[in-house]
Amino acid sequence: EDICKPKVEGGLGIRDLRVVNKSLLAKWRWKLLTNDDELWKSVIIAKYGVRPMGHVRLDDVAFGSMCSSWWRDLCKLDQDGGWFRQMVVKKVGRGDATKFWKDVWVGDQPLEQRFRRLFDMSLQQHDMVQAVGQWVNGEWRWSFLWRREFFAWEEELFREFEDTIRNVVITKAED
Repeated sequence: EDICKPKVEGGLGIRDLRVVNKSLLAKWRWKLLTNDDELWKSVIIAKYGVRPMGHVRLDDVAFGSMCSSWWRDLCKLDQDGGWFRQMVVKKVGRGDATKFWKDVWVGDQPLEQRFRRLFDMSLQQHDMVQAVGQWVNGEWRWSFLWRREFFAWEEELFREFEDTIRNVVITKAED
């Protein structure tokens, strides 16, 4: 740590390689989220599958011994306090590449964390945003499925939940 301090502070001015490595991994992660028509991304998809592509979270992606150390490090980027995920928010279009409960797309945390009780009651825990609603006469309408009716105290939580997602505009553009 002392050698990473600037020379004027008594250090050697050497960069902290852990920080440099994480920033480079974050750069690759960002490219996976944003660059759609790149050859290198097609190679990654061929090797690791399409499921992780376009998702902010990779820490829940399974990887085996056949994965490269680069891919494992990229997937583990969220395990260090989740800083990458906290800095990135998905912009939802039609909702076909955004997990309703598990991705950060409204607010600063996944709806699963903010409304845990409702998540536990949902029959749509693994659905994409697109599957949790439909277009009716040109207007988006949410359509939730619950395991049971709400208790009185849960209705207030549901109203807060509705207020949270009310201003989200679902469009017909890509996520």
